[in-house]
Amino acid sequence: LKMAAQALESWVYKFLLREQQVKLWIESILGQTLTNTKDWKYELQDGIKLCSLIQHLSPRLVPKINDPAKTKFRMRENILFFLSACTQLSLAPWNLFEPIELMEGSNLVKVVECLEALGKRCEKLGLMSIGPSSLTQQAKMLISQTNDAEYVSRIKELLKGNRRKRSTLRQAFIDKGLLVHVRCSAPTLTQVPTTDFPLPLLVLVQACLRGFLTRREYVKMVVGRAYRTKVAKEILETERQYVRNLKLLKIYYLDPLRQSIEKGTPLISQHDLKIIFSELEVILNYNATLLQDIEDRLRKWSPNQCLGDIFLRINQYMKTYTQYVMNFNLSMTTLTNCKKNKAFAEFLSDQQKKPELKRAALNSFLILPIQRIPRYELLLKELVTHTPKSHVDFRNLSEAYLKFC
Repeated sequence: LKMAAQALESWVYKFLLREQQVKLWIESILGQTLTNTKDWKYELQDGIKLCSLIQHLSPRLVPKINDPAKTKFRMRENILFFLSACTQLSLAPWNLFEPIELMEGSNLVKVVECLEALGKRCEKLGLMSIGPSSLTQQAKMLISQTNDAEYVSRIKELLKGNRRKRSTLRQAFIDKGLLVHVRCSAPTLTQVPTTDFPLPLLVLVQACLRGFLTRREYVKMVVGRAYRTKVAKEILETERQYVRNLKLLKIYYLDPLRQSIEKGTPLISQHDLKIIFSELEVILNYNATLLQDIEDRLRKWSPNQCLGDIFLRINQYMKTYTQYVMNFNLSMTTLTNCKKNKAFAEFLSDQQKKPELKRAALNSFLILPIQRIPRYELLLKELVTHTPKSHVDFRNLSEAYLKFC
């Protein structure tokens, strides 16, 4: 008993050391100080700092952060985003905790162990990891200042409870004669053939497996929906910016040049104007309609909302884009030649100084339709990736994506 007590004391000390290392590691990545008391882990309960931690390590693994997380549902969603990111970083399932264990503070030991596993995984990924000697020394100093007997006692109980939980199912298998413990370089469990397979234990295993698979699918669904919403909003924002820039191009460059021709004081010829701006007005009209359609869908956005049919309709406009692309080199050559005209060069310079244009040159506007098509392809690819095959929009999105490739 004395040896067991000593072992437990050593175990508690090692855990407290790991706990402080995890705390210092999080602080060094986030660049902010957590509460210096023993209850710093409660700052993680809303999931905001956990998601921020992942964003510092790998920005694209978290679709969004619910900040502030005013309801338990939003807190749980943040924690699920964190756990999903941990899975994508190849953390083993047994290293993860249940959201309820953090939200209710019922098993903060498991939370610390998960964060420690994440820190060690970061070392393999070439990211800032747990374990620098400076962090270890700081952690030891903090432990030496810990004199809270009640807190240490609580940690002991949690550690013993976790150990019992981990061994319960394994011991049940061993007691029934289904598994034997084989000693080798690493302890493993090997199945022993038996004709007398107890049905209650089989039901227990099936229940555990179904629960695990259901939870995994639920997390995948929540994260997938968040990513899908994020991509849909990105499509809307980039389309607004694209249409806004095309309108600026028309208002500040195309219209004034056309008006100068109509007034009999042309800065460039009608032929050159047609070559430089090509099918710009047609493209602007198409994309203004597209933007309106996307805005209507996003205004009523839900997990079951569709965008694929909208992008399938874009393909009928692709001939116009193709013609614009084929004409682009000639457009740039014509623009370069027209700049030799002093009056036209001064016009371009004056327009470029307009605050609405933010000193953007004419050619930087003309290349926008060339850049937009690859952008559609990337956004659709991401949208397809995060749309389940059972979704009503999956087929249309897949077809639209293939037509853009």
